[in-house]
Amino acid sequence: MDLATLRALRPTRYTDAADGYRAASGMASTARERIDDEIARSLRQSLKGEAATEALGQLQALSGNFHYVQVECGLAATALDAFAHEMTAARRKLEAALEDARAADFTVGADGSVTYPAGGEESGGERPHGGSAAGLTDPTAAALGRQAGALDPNPAHRRAQDIADRIAAALQDATEADEKWAPKLRALKADDDLTVSADDWTDAKKDTEGVLEGAAGYLDSLPHPPAHGTPVNHAADLNIPADRVWAATAKNDLVNLAPPPAGTLAPLNPKAYMRLFDDHSIMYGYDPTSDDFGGQRFKVADGKLPGSDGPMPAHSQYWEGASLTSMAKIATGGTP
Repeated sequence: MDLATLRALRPTRYTDAADGYRAASGMASTARERIDDEIARSLRQSLKGEAATEALGQLQALSGNFHYVQVECGLAATALDAFAHEMTAARRKLEAALEDARAADFTVGADGSVTYPAGGEESGGERPHGGSAAGLTDPTAAALGRQAGALDPNPAHRRAQDIADRIAAALQDATEADEKWAPKLRALKADDDLTVSADDWTDAKKDTEGVLEGAAGYLDSLPHPPAHGTPVNHAADLNIPADRVWAATAKNDLVNLAPPPAGTLAPLNPKAYMRLFDDHSIMYGYDPTSDDFGGQRFKVADGKLPGSDGPMPAHSQYWEGASLTSMAKIATGGTP
């Protein structure tokens, strides 16, 4: 990618497109949920026979189509956001280098080279000549370029070489991002007929792996909900919309009785145990299922009673039944 192209590139065009794909993914998810949870369920409960069976089969196929659209559009949104993220970083690097060139009264060529004027102490009645520095990205070549700049009696040479190298690095970053994401985005395609086949889902799996691999840096840069508890007092503090924060606790899960950490002086300080009666604070921090936390709750089964199948069976039952179904809907952008 050349200098003019990177300067003209507007990452917001890609984030706007990502928002569109994300909206399409959400609509497909909503349509799929309505088919599965309302239309198909009502049909199963009210009708029997071959016609009903045929209709259910068609609804299942339609649900699969919407699921495929949901996945592919979601992947497109992630890929576009990741591409924009990498291009934004490259443009910032470029603009910072160009600003330093302007501040030093250097001229930046269309090829990214930096021209600097004569400067430094006079020798033999002349000041050291000016010149031009070409950006270098190869580590060995860049080291030799910096050495040449350091040996030049014109101090502007060294500074120009540094700016040219930064411009070259920004262009290299942008080129690598473009070469990485262009084929991945081309690979994301809509289904070419009315049937989502096993081959389509195989392609979707490959697409998912490719996008997640390419977007690793972008995804790592996003705010992540903290592990091992919630060191915040409100859902809004988790850097994601509060209406997308979901929590649940089974009635028979003994974690409901876990006390808050009372501190080392707790045995000598009765007041340390006052929080035992505050449902907002449990062992792992502020209770995310409390009303004051501001998140959303989803229903889970009560779970087995303590001691009926091991010490805390209910604590291990979230990954089954209705609870698992609810978490799957949340993970795919739906509503339990």
